[in-house]
Amino acid sequence: MYEPLPKIDQFALLNIEGSASIEFVNRLFSRKLSALKLDEACLSLLLSAEGRVQNLFWCLRRTSGLDLLCREPESHRLQKLLQNYHFGEEICFHPPKLISAFWAAKGQEEDLLKEGAGLIVADGTKLKALWKKSLFEFDLKGTKPSSSEPEDSDQWEEYRIQHLIPRLDYDYNTRTLAFDLGFESLCDYEKGCYVGQEIIERVRSRGKKINKCLCALQFPGKVLPEEELVHPNQQDQRLGQLTKSVLKQRNGNYLALGYLKSSHLSKKIPVKAAGSGLISLEIRQN
Repeated sequence: MYEPLPKIDQFALLNIEGSASIEFVNRLFSRKLSALKLDEACLSLLLSAEGRVQNLFWCLRRTSGLDLLCREPESHRLQKLLQNYHFGEEICFHPPKLISAFWAAKGQEEDLLKEGAGLIVADGTKLKALWKKSLFEFDLKGTKPSSSEPEDSDQWEEYRIQHLIPRLDYDYNTRTLAFDLGFESLCDYEKGCYVGQEIIERVRSRGKKINKCLCALQFPGKVLPEEELVHPNQQDQRLGQLTKSVLKQRNGNYLALGYLKSSHLSKKIPVKAAGSGLISLEIRQN
Protein backbone atom coordinates (compact mmCIF):
# COMPACT_ATOMS: atom_id res chain seq x y z
CA MET A 1 0.00 0.00 0.00
CA TYR A 2 1.20 3.54 -0.70
CA GLU A 3 1.86 6.33 1.75
CA PRO A 4 -0.26 9.36 0.72
CA LEU A 5 1.55 12.56 -0.15
CA PRO A 6 0.44 15.96 1.16
CA LYS A 7 -2.67 17.47 -0.33
CA ILE A 8 -2.30 18.01 -4.08
CA ASP A 9 -4.86 20.84 -4.18
CA GLN A 10 -7.65 22.03 -1.97
CA PHE A 11 -10.70 20.11 -3.19
CA ALA A 12 -14.37 20.64 -2.45
CA LEU A 13 -17.45 18.43 -2.59
CA LEU A 14 -20.69 19.75 -4.05
CA ASN A 15 -23.74 17.64 -3.28
CA ILE A 16 -26.84 17.54 -5.50
CA GLU A 17 -29.76 15.87 -3.76
CA GLY A 18 -33.13 14.76 -5.07
CA SER A 19 -34.95 12.14 -7.11
CA ALA A 20 -34.33 14.03 -10.37
CA SER A 21 -30.61 14.65 -9.80
CA ILE A 22 -29.31 11.92 -12.16
CA GLU A 23 -31.70 12.93 -14.93
CA PHE A 24 -30.75 16.58 -14.46
CA VAL A 25 -26.96 16.17 -14.70
CA ASN A 26 -27.21 13.55 -17.45
CA ARG A 27 -28.60 16.27 -19.73
CA LEU A 28 -25.61 18.49 -18.98
CA PHE A 29 -22.45 16.44 -18.41
CA SER A 30 -20.30 14.64 -21.00
CA ARG A 31 -20.52 11.19 -19.38
CA LYS A 32 -23.40 8.70 -19.35
CA LEU A 33 -24.08 9.08 -15.65
CA SER A 34 -27.27 7.03 -15.75
CA ALA A 35 -24.99 3.99 -16.17
CA LEU A 36 -23.16 4.68 -12.90
CA LYS A 37 -23.86 2.22 -10.11
CA LEU A 38 -24.27 3.28 -6.49
CA ASP A 39 -20.92 4.41 -4.96
CA GLU A 40 -19.21 4.45 -8.38
CA ALA A 41 -17.58 7.55 -9.83
CA CYS A 42 -16.29 8.80 -13.16
CA LEU A 43 -14.38 11.83 -14.37
CA SER A 44 -16.67 14.17 -16.29
CA LEU A 45 -16.85 17.53 -18.04
CA LEU A 46 -19.29 20.38 -18.19
CA LEU A 47 -18.83 22.00 -21.60
CA SER A 48 -20.13 25.15 -23.20
CA ALA A 49 -22.34 24.91 -26.29
CA GLU A 50 -19.14 25.44 -28.34
CA GLY A 51 -17.40 22.42 -26.78
CA ARG A 52 -15.18 24.48 -24.47
CA VAL A 53 -14.28 23.08 -21.04
CA GLN A 54 -16.08 24.88 -18.23
CA ASN A 55 -15.38 22.39 -15.43
CA LEU A 56 -13.56 19.09 -14.88
CA PHE A 57 -14.69 17.03 -11.88
CA TRP A 58 -15.34 13.59 -10.42
CA CYS A 59 -19.01 12.61 -10.32
CA LEU A 60 -19.95 10.12 -7.57
CA ARG A 61 -23.36 8.46 -7.44
CA ARG A 62 -24.91 8.32 -3.97
CA THR A 63 -28.16 6.97 -2.53
CA SER A 64 -29.85 10.37 -2.44
CA GLY A 65 -28.19 12.01 -5.42
CA LEU A 66 -24.69 12.92 -6.57
CA ASP A 67 -21.42 14.25 -5.17
CA LEU A 68 -19.26 16.37 -7.46
CA LEU A 69 -15.57 16.67 -6.50
CA CYS A 70 -13.38 19.40 -7.96
CA ARG A 71 -10.72 21.92 -6.99
CA GLU A 72 -12.11 24.32 -4.42
CA PRO A 73 -11.68 27.48 -6.55
CA GLU A 74 -13.86 25.86 -9.24
CA SER A 75 -16.60 24.49 -6.99
CA HIS A 76 -18.59 27.70 -6.52
CA ARG A 77 -18.47 28.43 -10.23
CA LEU A 78 -19.68 24.90 -10.99
CA GLN A 79 -22.58 25.32 -8.57
CA LYS A 80 -23.54 28.64 -10.16
CA LEU A 81 -23.52 27.13 -13.67
CA LEU A 82 -25.68 24.22 -12.54
CA GLN A 83 -28.15 26.56 -10.87
CA ASN A 84 -28.41 28.49 -14.15
CA TYR A 85 -29.51 25.25 -15.86
CA HIS A 86 -31.99 24.41 -13.07
CA PHE A 87 -35.57 25.02 -14.20
CA GLY A 88 -37.74 23.49 -11.50
CA GLU A 89 -36.44 19.92 -11.23
CA GLU A 90 -36.93 18.43 -7.78
CA ILE A 91 -33.34 18.78 -6.64
CA CYS A 92 -31.41 20.93 -4.20
CA PHE A 93 -27.79 22.10 -4.13
CA HIS A 94 -25.84 21.95 -0.88
CA PRO A 95 -22.97 24.46 -0.39
CA PRO A 96 -19.54 23.02 -1.28
CA LYS A 97 -17.57 21.59 1.64
CA LEU A 98 -13.80 21.28 1.76
CA ILE A 99 -12.31 17.79 1.47
CA SER A 100 -8.77 16.41 1.50
CA ALA A 101 -7.27 14.98 -1.69
CA PHE A 102 -4.15 12.81 -1.92
CA TRP A 103 -2.14 11.27 -4.72
CA ALA A 104 0.15 8.31 -5.28
CA ALA A 105 1.61 6.51 -8.28
CA LYS A 106 -0.58 3.59 -9.37
CA GLY A 107 0.09 0.30 -7.54
CA GLN A 108 -0.84 -3.26 -8.41
CA GLU A 109 -3.70 -3.31 -5.92
CA GLU A 110 -5.47 -0.65 -8.03
CA ASP A 111 -5.53 -2.75 -11.21
CA LEU A 112 -9.27 -3.31 -10.77
CA LEU A 113 -9.94 0.41 -11.23
CA LYS A 114 -10.58 1.57 -14.78
CA GLU A 115 -9.06 4.72 -16.24
CA GLY A 116 -11.18 7.74 -15.33
CA ALA A 117 -13.25 5.74 -12.82
CA GLY A 118 -13.54 5.58 -9.04
CA LEU A 119 -15.06 3.53 -6.24
CA ILE A 120 -16.10 4.20 -2.64
CA VAL A 121 -14.01 2.39 0.01
CA ALA A 122 -13.45 2.47 3.80
CA ASP A 123 -17.08 2.35 4.93
CA GLY A 124 -18.10 5.07 2.53
CA THR A 125 -15.63 7.66 3.80
CA LYS A 126 -13.11 7.61 0.94
CA LEU A 127 -13.21 7.64 -2.84
CA LYS A 128 -10.38 6.01 -4.78
CA ALA A 129 -10.09 7.01 -8.42
CA LEU A 130 -7.66 6.44 -11.28
CA TRP A 131 -6.65 8.87 -14.02
CA LYS A 132 -3.53 9.09 -16.19
CA LYS A 133 -1.79 6.30 -14.24
CA SER A 134 -2.32 8.24 -11.01
CA LEU A 135 -4.27 7.07 -7.99
CA PHE A 136 -6.32 9.76 -6.29
CA GLU A 137 -7.86 9.37 -2.87
CA PHE A 138 -10.50 11.76 -1.58
CA ASP A 139 -11.47 11.93 2.09
CA LEU A 140 -15.20 12.60 1.96
CA LYS A 141 -15.55 13.43 5.66
CA GLY A 142 -14.49 17.01 5.09
CA THR A 143 -11.57 19.07 6.36
CA LYS A 144 -10.50 22.52 7.46
CA PRO A 145 -8.78 24.88 5.00
CA SER A 146 -5.10 24.08 4.57
CA SER A 147 -2.62 26.55 6.06
CA SER A 148 -0.19 25.90 3.20
CA GLU A 149 -0.63 25.94 -0.53
CA PRO A 150 -0.77 22.33 -1.78
CA GLU A 151 0.54 23.45 -5.16
CA ASP A 152 3.96 23.89 -3.45
CA SER A 153 4.50 20.13 -3.59
CA ASP A 154 7.19 19.85 -6.28
CA GLN A 155 6.89 16.07 -6.28
CA TRP A 156 3.24 16.22 -7.26
CA GLU A 157 3.79 19.13 -9.65
CA GLU A 158 6.53 17.25 -11.50
CA TYR A 159 4.33 14.17 -11.85
CA ARG A 160 1.33 16.29 -12.90
CA ILE A 161 3.28 17.96 -15.70
CA GLN A 162 4.91 14.74 -16.90
CA HIS A 163 1.51 13.05 -17.15
CA LEU A 164 -0.29 16.02 -18.71
CA ILE A 165 -2.77 16.59 -15.88
CA PRO A 166 -3.91 20.18 -16.51
CA ARG A 167 -5.11 22.69 -13.94
CA LEU A 168 -7.73 25.32 -14.71
CA ASP A 169 -6.32 28.87 -14.92
CA TYR A 170 -2.78 27.45 -15.17
CA ASP A 171 -3.00 25.28 -18.30
CA TYR A 172 -6.41 26.02 -19.72
CA ASN A 173 -9.35 28.36 -19.31
CA THR A 174 -13.04 28.28 -20.09
CA ARG A 175 -12.30 29.09 -23.76
CA THR A 176 -10.18 25.94 -24.27
CA LEU A 177 -11.67 23.21 -26.47
CA ALA A 178 -11.97 19.70 -25.04
CA PHE A 179 -10.00 18.25 -27.97
CA ASP A 180 -7.03 20.57 -27.35
CA LEU A 181 -6.67 19.02 -23.88
CA GLY A 182 -7.00 15.44 -25.09
CA PHE A 183 -10.32 15.09 -23.25
CA GLU A 184 -12.15 13.23 -26.01
CA SER A 185 -12.29 10.06 -23.88
CA LEU A 186 -14.29 12.00 -21.28
CA CYS A 187 -17.10 12.53 -23.82
CA ASP A 188 -19.06 9.28 -24.07
CA TYR A 189 -20.09 7.96 -27.50
CA GLU A 190 -23.81 7.40 -28.10
CA LYS A 191 -24.72 9.14 -24.85
CA GLY A 192 -27.38 11.34 -26.34
CA CYS A 193 -27.74 15.06 -25.84
CA TYR A 194 -25.59 17.06 -23.45
CA VAL A 195 -24.21 20.57 -23.53
CA GLY A 196 -21.55 20.79 -26.26
CA GLN A 197 -22.38 17.36 -27.71
CA GLU A 198 -23.14 18.71 -31.18
CA ILE A 199 -19.63 20.14 -31.58
CA ILE A 200 -17.91 17.03 -30.14
CA GLU A 201 -19.77 14.65 -32.46
CA ARG A 202 -19.30 16.91 -35.48
CA VAL A 203 -15.53 16.78 -35.03
CA ARG A 204 -15.63 13.02 -34.51
CA SER A 205 -17.91 12.21 -37.43
CA ARG A 206 -16.10 14.41 -39.94
CA GLY A 207 -12.64 13.30 -38.86
CA LYS A 208 -11.62 16.90 -38.41
CA LYS A 209 -7.97 17.36 -37.48
CA ILE A 210 -7.12 18.93 -34.13
CA ASN A 211 -5.08 22.09 -34.66
CA LYS A 212 -3.12 22.00 -31.39
CA CYS A 213 -2.42 19.65 -28.50
CA LEU A 214 -1.38 19.95 -24.88
CA CYS A 215 2.17 18.58 -24.43
CA ALA A 216 4.77 18.11 -21.72
CA LEU A 217 8.15 19.58 -22.65
CA GLN A 218 11.60 19.39 -21.08
CA PHE A 219 14.33 22.00 -21.56
CA PRO A 220 18.04 22.03 -20.55
CA GLY A 221 17.67 25.30 -18.64
CA LYS A 222 15.31 28.01 -17.45
CA VAL A 223 12.20 28.78 -19.46
CA LEU A 224 9.44 31.16 -18.43
CA PRO A 225 5.69 30.62 -18.05
CA GLU A 226 3.73 31.45 -21.21
CA GLU A 227 6.92 31.71 -23.28
CA GLU A 228 6.39 31.46 -27.02
CA LEU A 229 7.55 28.31 -28.84
CA VAL A 230 9.05 28.53 -32.33
CA HIS A 231 10.73 26.32 -34.91
CA PRO A 232 14.37 25.61 -33.91
CA ASN A 233 15.67 26.77 -37.29
CA GLN A 234 13.04 29.34 -38.22
CA GLN A 235 12.57 31.92 -35.48
CA ASP A 236 9.57 33.53 -37.19
CA GLN A 237 7.62 30.26 -37.40
CA ARG A 238 5.43 30.28 -34.29
CA LEU A 239 4.44 26.80 -33.17
CA GLY A 240 2.78 27.31 -29.80
CA GLN A 241 3.17 28.58 -26.26
CA LEU A 242 3.96 27.32 -22.77
CA THR A 243 1.29 27.48 -20.08
CA LYS A 244 1.84 28.79 -16.54
CA SER A 245 2.98 25.33 -15.38
CA VAL A 246 6.79 25.50 -15.37
CA LEU A 247 8.97 23.63 -12.85
CA LYS A 248 12.72 23.40 -12.22
CA GLN A 249 13.90 19.82 -11.70
CA ARG A 250 16.67 18.75 -9.35
CA ASN A 251 19.02 18.13 -12.28
CA GLY A 252 18.61 21.72 -13.47
CA ASN A 253 16.31 20.91 -16.38
CA TYR A 254 12.92 22.57 -16.64
CA LEU A 255 9.57 20.84 -17.17
CA ALA A 256 6.60 22.66 -18.63
CA LEU A 257 3.20 22.18 -20.16
CA GLY A 258 2.43 23.88 -23.44
CA TYR A 259 0.36 23.81 -26.60
CA LEU A 260 1.92 22.88 -29.93
CA LYS A 261 0.55 22.70 -33.44
CA SER A 262 -0.43 19.14 -34.31
CA SER A 263 1.21 19.46 -37.72
CA HIS A 264 4.59 20.04 -36.05
CA LEU A 265 4.18 17.22 -33.53
CA SER A 266 3.76 14.72 -36.33
CA LYS A 267 7.25 15.63 -37.61
CA LYS A 268 8.89 14.78 -34.25
CA ILE A 269 11.11 17.88 -34.42
CA PRO A 270 12.18 19.79 -31.26
CA VAL A 271 10.99 23.32 -30.59
CA LYS A 272 12.76 26.43 -29.33
CA ALA A 273 11.67 28.62 -26.43
CA ALA A 274 11.74 32.03 -28.12
CA GLY A 275 12.80 34.05 -25.07
CA SER A 276 15.57 31.83 -23.70
CA GLY A 277 16.65 30.33 -27.01
CA LEU A 278 16.70 26.83 -25.50
CA ILE A 279 15.88 23.78 -27.60
CA SER A 280 13.53 21.17 -26.12
CA LEU A 281 15.05 17.88 -24.98
CA GLU A 282 11.78 15.97 -25.02
CA ILE A 283 8.16 16.45 -26.04
CA ARG A 284 5.38 14.19 -24.78
CA GLN A 285 1.71 14.21 -25.75
CA ASN A 286 -1.39 12.24 -24.81
